[in-house]
Amino acid sequence: MGPVLSSYRNKYTLIVVDYVSQWVEAAALPTNDAKGLNLDSEAAGTSRVTELHELDEFRYHAFERTRLYKERMKMMHDRNIIERNFKPGDTVLLYNSHLRLSLGKLNSRWSGPFRVVEIHPTSAVEIAVSNESHIFIVNGHRLKHYVGMEEAKEASVTHLIEPPKLSAP
Repeated sequence: MGPVLSSYRNKYTLIVVDYVSQWVEAAALPTNDAKGLNLDSEAAGTSRVTELHELDEFRYHAFERTRLYKERMKMMHDRNIIERNFKPGDTVLLYNSHLRLSLGKLNSRWSGPFRVVEIHPTSAVEIAVSNESHIFIVNGHRLKHYVGMEEAKEASVTHLIEPPKLSAP
């Protein structure tokens, strides 16, 4: 191409396209002849292979960094997972996901306590209200162990009496 506006004394642009690989090379030249260029196909092929190897190495390092990042994130995620093994008779709380627009910020999304009746192999759990009036099946991921009080606490009351007044002499 040329002549174009002069840039650093270069007026011409030589563009070479490899027919097979569609690789494009461009060079800026001060004159319209290609005397300053090395058009040796063997050297150009070697530089192209070198560039391809560098690209493959860059891609390999990117994949390796991605793999290490995924391993670290999986390890951090797995560290926070709590395994929940329920047995029939356990007391659990049920997560209520329908309370998205709760009226107060102090409302709990956990309801219960419920009692585990049966555990199915598909991680479904049958739970019942404490008085067994209603039994229903829920996903085991929506349950957590209830660590509250199992039975009501007994309170003891001590009545204090006023001490007798001492007589003044």
